[in-house]
Formats: sequence, structure tokens, C-alpha cells
Amino acid sequence: TEEVRVEHGNVMAELNSAKEEMNKAKSNGEWIRKTIDDLKGKASEISSQRAKFSSESMELRDEIEMLKEEIKEVQETVKEKNATTDKQQDDIRRIKDDAEEMKRQNEVLAAKIDISGGQWRRRLTS
Repeated sequence: TEEVRVEHGNVMAELNSAKEEMNKAKSNGEWIRKTIDDLKGKASEISSQRAKFSSESMELRDEIEMLKEEIKEVQETVKEKNATTDKQQDDIRRIKDDAEEMKRQNEVLAAKIDISGGQWRRRLTS
């Protein structure tokens, strides 16, 4: 009987030890399950953010392309305006040159008229 009690005590100690290990394993399993659930939630959140960033990235790319087109159009307009301005400046230079040439021709004609007028007066008076 004493041996049975000792053996019973040893078996109970082993049983309690096994129960503690089982409880630790359960606790660890619950912790692992919770950790896995948390990681799944974080993975889902990351996936959602990634999709959002991808969408925003596409929107930004589209906006950049639109802005590039606008810049190109503005550059073309500026180029056209500069060409028009250059042509207008050339026209103004040509008109000024023509005006100077006409002024010289008028001066020459005026001088000829004065000379001619003087010759006519002399002929009339002589």
C-alpha cells in the first residue's frame, strides 16, 4: 500500500506535469493563433494600402501626363507668339527702312524741284 501511494503520488505528479505542459501548449497555441490572426489582419491592411497606393499612383501618372500635354501646348503657343513677334519686328524694321528710303527720295525730289523751279524761274525771267 505504501508503494501504491508513492506510485500514485508519482503518477499524479507526472499527470500534473503533463497537464501543465498541455496548458502551456494550449496557451502557446492560442498565442500563435492570435499572432497569425493579427498577421492576417496586417497583411490584409497592407494589401488594401498597396491597392490604394497603386490607384493613387495611376491617378498621379495620368495627371502628370495631362500636365505634360498642357506644358507642351503652352510651349507651342509661346513658340508661335515668338514667331509672330519676330515677324512683326521684321515688318517694323522693313517699314522703318522703307520710310527712311522714302524720306531720302523725297529729299532728292525736293532738291530736284528746287533746282527745277529755279531753272524755270530763270527761264521765265530771261
